[in-house]
Amino acid sequence: MPEQIESAPTLEATYKAPEVEGVLDLYFYRPIGFRLAQFFERLKMTPAGVTLFAGLFGIVAGHLYFYRNLRVNIVGMALHVCANALDNADGQLARLTHRETREGRIIDSLADHIGFLSIYVHLTLRDPITRS
Repeated sequence: MPEQIESAPTLEATYKAPEVEGVLDLYFYRPIGFRLAQFFERLKMTPAGVTLFAGLFGIVAGHLYFYRNLRVNIVGMALHVCANALDNADGQLARLTHRETREGRIIDSLADHIGFLSIYVHLTLRDPITRS
């Protein structure tokens, strides 16, 4: 009997349930996240490692929103988009490599919230501190 060849995973195989996927996710972040997940899989990275990168990008992006400098803010926005792409990639990597765990979902959620907190804190502090 011929050996059955396993087909390469598809982008759609790494989606969450269709009802929770947003339009921006489906057409922008998921395709980018899938390519990143494939790249990180070749590097033998874990989903948690990718989550750590996403969190760091989110924290730095938030910090860059603090400054009243358009160029710095644009770099912050680019890092924010990268953080979102990495946030998609970590879950897609977990589904791609069958390493989904409850702990991974918790860590992912914490990283997301820390990134949001960085953005909110830096934007809140931006006005009072820079006007002093």
